[in-house]
Amino acid sequence: MHSSAVSTGHSNAFSTGITPGLSSSDMEKNGSAGSIPRIHGFGLGVIALTSVALALATASECQSVLHRPSLYYGLVLWAWWGCIAGAIWTTGFRKPIILGLSPVAIIVQVVIGCLLGIVHLLLLGSLGFINAAHPTALAVWTSLLNINRFGIEILVYGFVLGMIGIVQFQMRAAGCNEISGVAKAAFPSAVAGSPNAAGAAFSLQHA
Repeated sequence: MHSSAVSTGHSNAFSTGITPGLSSSDMEKNGSAGSIPRIHGFGLGVIALTSVALALATASECQSVLHRPSLYYGLVLWAWWGCIAGAIWTTGFRKPIILGLSPVAIIVQVVIGCLLGIVHLLLLGSLGFINAAHPTALAVWTSLLNINRFGIEILVYGFVLGMIGIVQFQMRAAGCNEISGVAKAAFPSAVAGSPNAAGAAFSLQHA
């Protein structure tokens, strides 16, 4: 009974294309729970270190790491994207659909990217209050609201979203392959004897 269920689940994984939609909860149910927190934490650590490095590099490029306005600018510029990347990375484990390529998901991501870009530019513009170089508060807030900077914001958001989507897609594919390998090793006769599994294996070999 058990071996039949395993072989059926294995063949269904091939025939329905389960790999792209394998979420963290699915991986936990299939015995991969121990690696999820470790991979999640490692990804957040990489994002944090990258954000800090880019912030310091930007401050150094502007004037100096020791120059406070330059340091503030670098931190606001890249800590923002670090937080966004961390949120996407975390949400992608729970809701893989947000990283999908369906028309609805793309439209939602474009709207979110535009809103985040505007808020980020307003936040960067608020740094002008430090030196009070602008005559009015409105001029300070909107000093960076232009088409070029807005376009860069959209590109950065798209790059972050795309990179995280690719990494998590590859992780789910590897996790599904690992689960299939375990099933084969545990129940070789059941898997080999399943007509659907045999047909899927034949299709894979001649794809």
